[in-house]
Amino acid sequence: MKSKRIIAVFLMALMIITTGLSEVKNMNIKAADTENIAYKRTITASSVESDEYLASNAVDGDGTTRWASEFADNQNLIVDLWQSYTISTVKVAWEAAYASQFQVQVSNDNTTWTTVYENYNATGGTQTIEFTPVSARYVKIYCIKRATEYGFSIYEFEIYKDSVGGSTIKSDAASARKKVMEYLYSMQGQKTIVGIHNREPNSEPSKQTNQAYAVTGQYPALWSGDFLFSSSDVSNRWNMIYECKKQWENGSIVQLMLHVTPPTQAEAGNWDGGVVSKLTDEQWSSLITNGGELNKAWKKRLDTYAQYISYLKDNGVPVLFRPFHEMNQSMFWWAGRKGTNGTGALYRLTRDYLEKEKGLDNIIWVWDMQDLSYDWSEYNPGNDYWDIFAVDIYNSDYFTEYKYNQALSVAENKLIAIGECDKLPTAQQLKEQPRWSFVMSWAELTFSHNTNSEIQNLYWAENTIVRNDLPDLKGKETLNVSDDVSIRGYQISTTLGGIRVVSGVKPEINEKNVEKTGFVYALEKTGDVTNNISDDEMYVGNENDYIKSFESTQNGLMGYKDGENNYVMTMLFEKNNSQEFSTKYKVRAYAVLSDGTYVYGKVHSYSIYNIAEAMYENKLMKTASGHDYLYDSIISVVEPSYKKINFEWSGSIVK
Repeated sequence: MKSKRIIAVFLMALMIITTGLSEVKNMNIKAADTENIAYKRTITASSVESDEYLASNAVDGDGTTRWASEFADNQNLIVDLWQSYTISTVKVAWEAAYASQFQVQVSNDNTTWTTVYENYNATGGTQTIEFTPVSARYVKIYCIKRATEYGFSIYEFEIYKDSVGGSTIKSDAASARKKVMEYLYSMQGQKTIVGIHNREPNSEPSKQTNQAYAVTGQYPALWSGDFLFSSSDVSNRWNMIYECKKQWENGSIVQLMLHVTPPTQAEAGNWDGGVVSKLTDEQWSSLITNGGELNKAWKKRLDTYAQYISYLKDNGVPVLFRPFHEMNQSMFWWAGRKGTNGTGALYRLTRDYLEKEKGLDNIIWVWDMQDLSYDWSEYNPGNDYWDIFAVDIYNSDYFTEYKYNQALSVAENKLIAIGECDKLPTAQQLKEQPRWSFVMSWAELTFSHNTNSEIQNLYWAENTIVRNDLPDLKGKETLNVSDDVSIRGYQISTTLGGIRVVSGVKPEINEKNVEKTGFVYALEKTGDVTNNISDDEMYVGNENDYIKSFESTQNGLMGYKDGENNYVMTMLFEKNNSQEFSTKYKVRAYAVLSDGTYVYGKVHSYSIYNIAEAMYENKLMKTASGHDYLYDSIISVVEPSYKKINFEWSGSIVK
């Protein structure tokens, strides 16, 4: 627990004073991580009083909505965090109908439960409950006995990670998305990626990928999965998503599709009458009109899909997403409607909602048509709404020059791809049509429409790319480090009781104006525990629990000297003990240029003790009282046997 306490010290110490950076409002200082990981995760309840008091209200971040159970004892809420975390804290905001007896239980399989907290004399209100850190994916609040005649009711049920629970640096999904796009453009006109779709069942989400490997001895470079619609496949969506993550980690590019029922129906449904069905014009208007009943129903459905894509984002996985494939294939409920208010409108609202409302920046958007007609532009949702234009090729004339040129004409300078096909193109056909970024064969049709020899020839061709040919598309971008941004030094304040870091930033870097500046801090070593923070991990936006960044304001501008603006960050002493003063920190300054580019300075390591000792040894304080402060308040606290040094007043007398 020693390291756990120093995390709280670290966060508390980085309070910002008015002469430094802008003030941090309502900073939550605690041993646990400050992100509520239950927020909008999947939650189920043993019962609900009515549709007004759903389980989802307890994780929506809105303190005015609530879950309420039926009027009976022994009820529960279960939160699925989508992956296992090391957690140590939960917070429960009870309504007046609270539990006088309840337990908090955890599980990794939703079957075997361990009780981490129990209270048989509870008084309601808002409770913050801390317990020994434990790994869990599922967290249950088991309400045993009611305090009132009503049911149980909770405004918010929050869950927090443990800050020392083996946190790891996540891959940046947005950065990886950029790398995938850059790679696709770099290969444009040279080589074509080979992929395969994995159709039902979601209980076996790499069935066709593995079959392709059995035939060719090579894994396809593109793995594709589907949310699907049958009750079995819907219940196995997480299995498919975990496979998506696994395929990415193994080196594949990944794609997701939607063969789903319309928002007029339940998610679990049928092909005929479900995926293959029609909406009336009135229903379509309700769907694409903000505030319409079907519009709200579709957005609620998107909330469900978002949780899966958000999980992939959290794990650094970018995805190609084909939400409405074959938009000119009128057999599907979403397709066959031309013009501004047609299928393209549904595509636009879907992208806007997932990106702007859900913050999903790990999606590469694929707009898809079929070769059953060539009026593709009539379905275009807008060039700003898609990244890749794909054509599904099933007509018996297959890969004609006309289709290829038509795709190039519609896409202009953007990427094009063969979204689906049953018959595979030959390597020679791809040489003649080199702009196809990828070709994805359709699941089982791959093996019924092509001989093993034909599949092998494509997978082993010189102008195609299989998984082994792909570069590493994961990881972080190389940080832009420049001497124009630097740490200039440190100051210790005897009045405030704190240490100040001073940066130097040139007002113009690479012929671009500096718009923002700030500092990135890391907790390098706590006591005997080293946190293994590399310099490359010191960047704005890193979600590592040991790394924090702070943006400067004009209040933090110390002055202009030697062609640089000097900014300061003041860390106030909190504990004033040996552990706080000897804790090792890393710090680097950063600047944001007018084009949005981040520029970083070199990383410096320090401890409060090291700075105090250097100032003390070199007699850098301006007064004897300041000199003594270093010894009495910092140095001797860490090293009681440290030899005291006289300030040595000057012998000169001013008359």
